[in-house]
Parts: sequence; structure tokens; C-alpha cells
Amino acid sequence: MREYSVDSTAAGMSLIKYLNRVLPSAPSSLLYAQLRKKNINLNRKKAKGTEKLNAEDKIQVYFSDETIAKFSGGSDALGDASFSKAGYEDIDFSDITVLYENDDIIAIDKPAGVLSQSDEPGGISLNEKLIAFLLNRKAVSMESLGVFKPSVCNRLDRNTSGIVLCSKTLKGARFLGEELKERSADKYYECIVMGHFDKDGIRENYLTKDEAANQVKISDKPVSEASVSIATGYECIDTMKTQAGEISLVRAKLITGKSHQIRAQLSYLGHPIAGDPKYGDPKLNREMKRIYGTDRQLLHAKKVVLSDGTVIESKLPEDFIKVIG
Repeated sequence: MREYSVDSTAAGMSLIKYLNRVLPSAPSSLLYAQLRKKNINLNRKKAKGTEKLNAEDKIQVYFSDETIAKFSGGSDALGDASFSKAGYEDIDFSDITVLYENDDIIAIDKPAGVLSQSDEPGGISLNEKLIAFLLNRKAVSMESLGVFKPSVCNRLDRNTSGIVLCSKTLKGARFLGEELKERSADKYYECIVMGHFDKDGIRENYLTKDEAANQVKISDKPVSEASVSIATGYECIDTMKTQAGEISLVRAKLITGKSHQIRAQLSYLGHPIAGDPKYGDPKLNREMKRIYGTDRQLLHAKKVVLSDGTVIESKLPEDFIKVIG
């Protein structure tokens, strides 16, 4: 017999889904049959499989050790045996800065140059750094990762810095998923753009993705069936003259949230973000790099306000301060 203890990361998960995670090689039909026969119990009572789990619930599985090993993928560990070989202990998470945290979610200040989620097998991104960080703090265990893996919930481009929202538990994943899907969370960015920005207010356009070029195009009207409407609120915080020319510090509030939305729309409005290699002004970018060493788009996810009133803020990074003082 094996007894599994449910921790907070899996609270809210259905019993059958939990069993699917810890015994991934066992067909659901077999698990339901064993539940009916009372060979799988929840808190030593008969269960149907549809029950929602609470932290500290106990699940009794009356299988032999050999059967447990067979259905768990040939490993004594929970879930995917590859977790034991994942090498999280070798991941450098020293650049993890926590801006906000509760029992279910964590907000991290992502530096520029780090991917939010890996784009290749075995790659190291903020997602892997997050797990290594939580393992080091004993907030999660290798065992619990077989049931639920903490994860980045909103992505920033590699060279965009600032707030990334992450789930620590299933409850947190559901909360953030709903916040992002329903756009209940207000997300504010700050950026340095070319010229004197005088286009405050909500700007509405259409965005069309060019998959081949990994870019988007902005237009006043839809240009194809793939065109989607976008809207962003802008406010000029300050305009200043620099050695690289006139620039403005602009605050942007996402009303919709499409890939490259702020970068491409500002370029379309005639105020590309300084340092942006895709949508920026080549001359400004060269001057910004020569004078200030700027080597990325100066776009920063500055503030998030969740629907429950929680306010999460990030300071402007050093490359911004170097330009605006």
C-alpha cells in the first residue's frame, strides 16, 4: 500500500487528475475501477474520483510496490521520473528578485536577456530558475513537482524587463489564468521612445502577425482575416533632450495584450522604442548604443494591479536610469 499526502500545490485538483499525475501509466478506466472496489481511498473512505482535494488530504492506494512502480513509470518518485535527472540543483537563480509573494503566487522582476519560458528542450529560462529557487527554499519538493509544477503565467520578450507573474500552486495558476484571460489585472509598462511624445490617450489599431518574420504589422484597418484589434493607453511622463536626440519617457497601459503590441504600435505612431532591433529607428539605436551602451529595447513591465487590489511594482532598471538620470 502507498499513501500519498496532498500538499498545497495540488489543492483544488480533482482526485482522478492527481492519480493520473502520480500514476501516469495507469489507464483512467483502471483507476475508476479501483476506486469503485475501494482499492483507492481518500482519507480512508470510498471516493468517486471527482472529489476536489484539500491540502493535507491522504490518498491510500492499495497496490503492490511492483504495481506502483509500474504505473508510476518505473520510478519510486511521484510523476515523471525525469524530474530526478532535471539538474535543478545546477541552475543559477541568483538573478531571481521577488517583488511579491503569497501562498499561491509569486511575482518576479525579470532582467533583460532572460527568456520567460524555454524555446528549446533542456533550455534554461525564468521558468526553470523559478523551480530551482523554490526547491532551494523548500517551498516545493521533487515529489510535488510530479503533481504540479510552478510556472510563469505571463510572458515578456527576452529583452523586455520587469514583472512576471508566476503560480506556486494550482490555486494560484487558476487565479492568474482567470486574471489574464479576463484582463482583470491592469498592466503598466514604461519605455523610452524617440521624439517628443504627444499622443496621450487610448490608441486603437489592428495587429497582423507575420509568422515567417516573427514580427507584427500595425494598421488602421484590418488587412486580412488574421488582423486583430488592439488598444493601448499612453501617457507621456517626461520629454528630454539627450546626446542621442530628443526622447520621451512614456507609460503604457495594456488594454489588449498581443505579442509585440506596445513595441509595434509605438513604432507605427512614429515613436519607436529606443534600442528596439525589430521596430526601432536604426540611427537612434546606434546613437543609444554608442553613448549609453543600450543593447536592448528600453521597455519595462513596471506595475501590475490585480483584481483583489494587490499592487506589484518594479523599479526602473539601471539602463533606463543611465539614459534619463
